Amino acid sequence: MIIENGATVVRRRSTAILGGSLSFRTSVNVSYDVGAENGILRTGAELPTDPAILTSLRVCNPHPSQDSSLVILSADATVKERIVLEAGRLDVGNSTLKLTAGGTIEVNGGKIQASQESSGRFAVTSYDLIYSKSGVVNPASLEFQSGPGITVSAFTVCGRDPAIPTFVRLYANRTVEKFAMNAPNGGIEFGAPGSFVARNLTIRDSMTVLAGGFTNTSGTNAVVNLAGTKKQIVTVPETGLTLPGGASAVHLQLNNAAGFRLYGGDLKLSSGAIIFFVNGVLDAGSQAVVLSHSATSQGFDRQGAGTSNVSHVFGIVKQSVTGGAGNLDVYPNGRYEFPTGSATRYRPLILTFTSVYPARNPGTIEVAHVDAPPAGTAGLPLDGGAGLRVGGSAPFYWSVKSSPGSLGEDQKFDIETVIEAPGLRISQASDLRIILRADGSPETSPWSLLGPGTGYATSSLSVNSRGDTVLSVRVLAAGQIQDGTALLTVGLPLDRKPYLNFRVPFSISQVPLNVPTSFAVSVSDPYNKSMTILWKVNGVTMQAGPDTSFTYAFQGVSLTHSVRAVFRNSEGLADSTEWSFLVVGISQPEGVLPASSSLRQNYPNPFNPTTTIEYQLSARSIVTLKVYDLLGKEVAVLADGPRSPGWYAASWDASGLPSGTYICRLVAADVGGPNAQTYFETRRMLLAK
Repeated sequence: MIIENGATVVRRRSTAILGGSLSFRTSVNVSYDVGAENGILRTGAELPTDPAILTSLRVCNPHPSQDSSLVILSADATVKERIVLEAGRLDVGNSTLKLTAGGTIEVNGGKIQASQESSGRFAVTSYDLIYSKSGVVNPASLEFQSGPGITVSAFTVCGRDPAIPTFVRLYANRTVEKFAMNAPNGGIEFGAPGSFVARNLTIRDSMTVLAGGFTNTSGTNAVVNLAGTKKQIVTVPETGLTLPGGASAVHLQLNNAAGFRLYGGDLKLSSGAIIFFVNGVLDAGSQAVVLSHSATSQGFDRQGAGTSNVSHVFGIVKQSVTGGAGNLDVYPNGRYEFPTGSATRYRPLILTFTSVYPARNPGTIEVAHVDAPPAGTAGLPLDGGAGLRVGGSAPFYWSVKSSPGSLGEDQKFDIETVIEAPGLRISQASDLRIILRADGSPETSPWSLLGPGTGYATSSLSVNSRGDTVLSVRVLAAGQIQDGTALLTVGLPLDRKPYLNFRVPFSISQVPLNVPTSFAVSVSDPYNKSMTILWKVNGVTMQAGPDTSFTYAFQGVSLTHSVRAVFRNSEGLADSTEWSFLVVGISQPEGVLPASSSLRQNYPNPFNPTTTIEYQLSARSIVTLKVYDLLGKEVAVLADGPRSPGWYAASWDASGLPSGTYICRLVAADVGGPNAQTYFETRRMLLAK
């Protein structure tokens, strides 16, 4: 008998035995659909032993007795694509069952076992695992294996019937690549109830939860550990995903330097559940991470991040404030830390209610860090106290939204933050201030100082191992945040100039003659104002605009030249940097003198108020270089006396003269012999003020 490609061989009775021999094509499916009254079935000739033939294997033996609901493997077999465990148990006996890499195991109520007295085994490498009915995973489970060389590429929990929840009871630690769950009223149960032994699930790729959740009744805490090497996508229902708390909490650990991205709804933690920030930033997008504050916990832990890892929420963090928080007799833990920051920097915001000013009302506060300059300058500059004037803001801010009655202008609290802020260049802790405004129109919502200037006495400033300025700002008895949304940021002292980050070249002693030489600067403005860069050569502006680079070919040989970059912001505050150098490298071969005397056109022209005049001499001469106005009146003498042959340049400063046209005249009387000649030449120059 020949079994054609794609055919399915179904065996229904344990007593049914094929006579003769079977010949299989290259793709055959085998299904054991045993009646409940049949009992144990041993495989026979219907099961191909050639590893290239068996595409799928289905086992369904619903006998009510566990010992009789067996399908026992009588010979080695290799399944290329799919094993379906519908009911009963597939016992490998003394044989070896293999699933080809990339195959799938679907658990619909059945399981795979190897009897203790047998020598058989079930061999897998990488495979997908689907639970569509409830099942138990223990350390000996063959359908859900763990160990070296074994990878569960995708672990899926789904429910066929919403009225019958699907639970995978995880009684052993397991690691998977992708995890997906669509199990209404079902999900993952960590540890056996009351066992006080909880288990962990490590996910190395995406985590998708469309329906269902995590439960834990073991009596101790379990952990969902996101620990991949590329950015992990976390998708939860639009209604959110809640991690259970209490004495049997399910914690979430983030340990992936590449980070995480949250989609769908909010990620919520019940009281007692904790997010462990070890490594990697959780980008929450438009969703929120809802922490559960308790009398002993902030709802998160960053100790594992240490000083080298970056791990926090990039987005919205919500917390509920308990009425009476800070009151030692009511709710002593008055500290509410919001673990926010940018994509690369941890910048938390911390509100603390104290026994002197406890939280009057319960409410909800959400904080989002925004890595962009806040808009608006209304109300600036501000009196920061102690002679400090605050005139600008840092290039980031926090948006603080509070529910009605939770804060209010009369509710006082301490507020603090710790910021790694490269480029702020605040030189002393006494300059640290926090400013805020309502989240209204930037033109009409004025900035104000958060708390009294005297409340910043405990602020500090330091430098970390990366060279970044670390600002620790604490304001005592601040308050002033009205119900609704407020923007908070670090205020910058007034009249702080733009500053140079670096320049190229850092230093230079000489440049070649008539060869374009490039200069560049990297500059920043503490108020994030637009800037204009003035590039000046020997005091004369040659380029103005936003360009941070400048190229120029110098002509005057053996003279000291300078290039100055002046960076000025839109408020007129400016600073500069300057290079000084010699121009070297005569264009003719060494020892060759100019073939003739000449006077070059001045540069720049027009000019204001200085310009450079270059000339060359072919022989030793008595030289006069003078400047006249159009009436013939001498207004400047730039050279007068003997000169050797070569190249020369003179600078003329016309600061005290009116705009107009002036004549530069060179007279060079050769004193070198019987054929001596006198050279005359003039150039018109335009002074434009």
